[in-house]
Amino acid sequence: MSDTNTPYSDSMQQWDIACKHFQDEFGFDAHEIITINTIREMFSELVEEYKLSLNASISLMYGLYFLGYITLIEMMKAKDEEYVIG
Repeated sequence: MSDTNTPYSDSMQQWDIACKHFQDEFGFDAHEIITINTIREMFSELVEEYKLSLNASISLMYGLYFLGYITLIEMMKAKDEEYVIG
């Protein structure tokens, strides 16, 4: 993907685009994770503050999503050492 001639768009528009790319790439809806609202807020703050390009914002969304996913797994493992992902 190239965004060389794409003007900066607002953070929520970039969030929607990033979520669409995420679903296309991984086959599931990013909104299924329980911490998605917190992730979206972090994303919005960073995109607005640094005026990230579309490619950078998509990469940021992937990173934040997987950080949230790993955190969720760690929380589940702390509650139940026998917890496994199916």
